[in-house]
Amino acid sequence: MSLSSSLYTGTSGLGNTSKALQVTSNNISNINTVAFKKGSTTFADTLYQTVGTQAGAAQVGLGMSVGNVTQDFSDGSLETTSNATDLAIGGDGFFIVSQAGSDETFYTRAGNFSFDETGALVNSEGYILQGWNVDDEGDAVGAVTDLVLTAFTSSPEETEEMTIIANLDSDADSKASVLSNIYEYEDGETTTVLSDTYEYQTVVTVYDSLGSAHEIAVYYDKKSGTEWEYIIVSSPEEDNRNLAEDTSSQGLLARGTITFSESSGEIVSMTMEEFTGRVGNVEATGANTVEDINLRLKTLKPCFWTDTALK
Repeated sequence: MSLSSSLYTGTSGLGNTSKALQVTSNNISNINTVAFKKGSTTFADTLYQTVGTQAGAAQVGLGMSVGNVTQDFSDGSLETTSNATDLAIGGDGFFIVSQAGSDETFYTRAGNFSFDETGALVNSEGYILQGWNVDDEGDAVGAVTDLVLTAFTSSPEETEEMTIIANLDSDADSKASVLSNIYEYEDGETTTVLSDTYEYQTVVTVYDSLGSAHEIAVYYDKKSGTEWEYIIVSSPEEDNRNLAEDTSSQGLLARGTITFSESSGEIVSMTMEEFTGRVGNVEATGANTVEDINLRLKTLKPCFWTDTALK
């Protein structure tokens, strides 16, 4: 083997290791690129050279090379954005996109779409997202075509059901004898439930019949064992029910209890009492001088509550 061949063998390792570092550098530089899939470098040895020696024929290595650079198409982490048209794929699959007026299709995992001036749903390069039209039952019909919207407004629909996912600590202690009794609203006050009187809180956005958004808060507190209580609260200033307005319970919508299975943590039973507000002024004689009575109507079908677990 010549001296130049020996030098090449050594420099091939340095050169191809440099290529591997380029792949790693590219991975790092694209850490914030939407739907970027990292590359991995694999190395391979080159063909050996056969030379004659006193002991017979022998093989001499000629260095190494980059065998392949592969992309990892496993799921990345999902991120919440403020753009309603941003999409993501869970599991295997690709978005199909195409240039306007072209039959050629391309595939991508990047779901940062937006509407252009024609109403087409396009990616950052202007390629139109492809999909199927659906019938009234939600079934796909026809062939794959450009996704183009001709109308961007629809009639508002009020929220009829809300789903809450929550983990409640089974080792928690009760912080209030009756959680709904802790609630008290006075005009001008911003806090209706003190933070040391409940175990867990979550907020859900709901919509009224005009399409306006409202925040509904749900507070949980442990009663005993595997039984918990909860209250559902809205902003008092947005509670315009005639029978609840101008009372200390303005904004309190409902309360109830949840009983969990001690072994599995799943919900065994659940109750709900809807707060309907003040019945009206009641005049009394003698020692009873109560003027206002609050009525709570009990219903056993809280159909909008799911996915609460005892941990």
